[in-house]
Amino acid sequence: EGIEESLESPNLDPREKIQMLNNEINSLQTTIQQTSQALNCCIDEEHGKGSLEEAEAERLLLIFSEKRLALLSELSKTKAENTATKENTSLNTNDKLEPCRGTVTISDIRLPLKVEYVCSATLKPGKPSHYFLVMIRYGTHNIVATPIATALDAQKGDSIAFPTTVTLQDIRSSFEIDVEVYSLAQNLNVVTSEKKRPSKAKVITPKKLLSSITKSNMNSPASSPVVGNSTRTSSFTLVGSHKITMDSLGKNKFPL
Repeated sequence: EGIEESLESPNLDPREKIQMLNNEINSLQTTIQQTSQALNCCIDEEHGKGSLEEAEAERLLLIFSEKRLALLSELSKTKAENTATKENTSLNTNDKLEPCRGTVTISDIRLPLKVEYVCSATLKPGKPSHYFLVMIRYGTHNIVATPIATALDAQKGDSIAFPTTVTLQDIRSSFEIDVEVYSLAQNLNVVTSEKKRPSKAKVITPKKLLSSITKSNMNSPASSPVVGNSTRTSSFTLVGSHKITMDSLGKNKFPL
């Protein structure tokens, strides 16, 4: 993406980088507020409580929040490096030879589940009780999340296959890629609200709000209007993680 490529450019002036980081952080904060507003509307089944749209909104909130936290960390690091550079302008450092860089591709991501759980979820009628996703991180700007999936998506009895493929280019041999598994438990004991309002009243749903968020995010999230100012954290929780390094190459099973 454009912003990621620009921030990783070695020729980028520190002041320009700080400005770009601030702009992107503010943009993400606006989108987080919009997504929070959509989730705050999920008060009962009529308004999307326990729906797939609610789970999708929780996924977006997780991604936006994690990216914002990563950029905030990068902003603090950039400011500190900029200050150190000004204080040591006379310091002359010789270029050191570095090992060659390479490309790492992560694909065919599978999440094994207990067979008993898969069988129970498959036989249970109604909406799924749990959603899962995998997030892959490398550095500050490379954060990718898979689509959400449930036990109903499990293949071969006990494994969820995610279609996401991540390719990281020009990375050092000392790379560290974090693979994180998140789970969302939805409350299926949803009480349908009493029909107290007129039948002509428009029902605000997370699907409608998320549609507007997606459109505004593609254009200019920083200038998009925010409905309300209450923000929240995603209900997705981290349930397992693994760090992939050079020693991991060639392996296809990793403990969480």
